[in-house]
Amino acid sequence: MHSVPISRLSGAQITLWNLDEPKLIKRQKPSITGTEKDVREKVSDWLASDQGKDHISAARESYRGFGQAIRYRIEKVPAIVLDGKQVVYGTTNVRKALMIYRGNHD
Repeated sequence: MHSVPISRLSGAQITLWNLDEPKLIKRQKPSITGTEKDVREKVSDWLASDQGKDHISAARESYRGFGQAIRYRIEKVPAIVLDGKQVVYGTTNVRKALMIYRGNHD
């Protein structure tokens, strides 16, 4: 799962970042065995294949969530970022996070 707009709420775009995704993608790489020379050749061939290129692209994309977490200075998960500046911790419920946010800013 990459950064995915999962729904809209009152005109707001909601995007989910799964920080476990890099681990999940890493598990999807093929198990390659053989002599060191064989493994190097097989890995090189796989990386040049469409499947290998897709895997590398997915892995690169999966780490974008970490970049976002750093950008927003996320200290723990779950967390919801509102308006690109306010972080609400401890819930994955967007409506609840909005209520907390609005309660703190009224």
